Amino acid sequence: MFNLFFDQGMNTFWVAIGAVGTVLAFAVALGQLVNQSKYKNRLLEMEQASEVSGWLVDERPNILEEEMRQVNGIPSSARLNNNSSLPIYNVFLLSSHLRASENPMDMGISHYTHFEIVAPGEKNIIVMTGGSGAGDHPALAMLFSDSKGITWLRTPKGLLIKMKKEMVNEFLRVYKIDGGPYGNGRSVEVGKP
Repeated sequence: MFNLFFDQGMNTFWVAIGAVGTVLAFAVALGQLVNQSKYKNRLLEMEQASEVSGWLVDERPNILEEEMRQVNGIPSSARLNNNSSLPIYNVFLLSSHLRASENPMDMGISHYTHFEIVAPGEKNIIVMTGGSGAGDHPALAMLFSDSKGITWLRTPKGLLIKMKKEMVNEFLRVYKIDGGPYGNGRSVEVGKP
């Protein structure tokens, strides 16, 4: 009688262990599925923004002496590349430097150039920079909105950061940036209309 009870108890024990193992395996699989879904959604969200970049080029810009005196800074040639198939909006090219912090509020922006819309393709432009010193070099950061209305910041080192509306407003306030009247690619010194 004891053997019969013991055999049934052991069977119940192994069935319970198997059930717990199945539940745990299901939970792990579900967790991986959720993580994969979040990762795919993030990639889809970043799809257009990851195709947008801007950089300084080592070419002497073709600019008149009179235009150079209008804005305090050093004129530099730059390229703006929208490699996606859709336009980007409210684009700010921000003159910074390579040693700039990855923290958006501490990037040392000296000048900016604003475009209301940038069509797909590559665009050669002239931007004003603050120059270089102490082994540092000028570099560009970019603030722009994609076709879904999501605002992105590409840092001088190329990091892509999704910006919430509050962060964008704070960023523009900290650097005294007002794109409205400064459209059409005119370079403006930060805090000086």
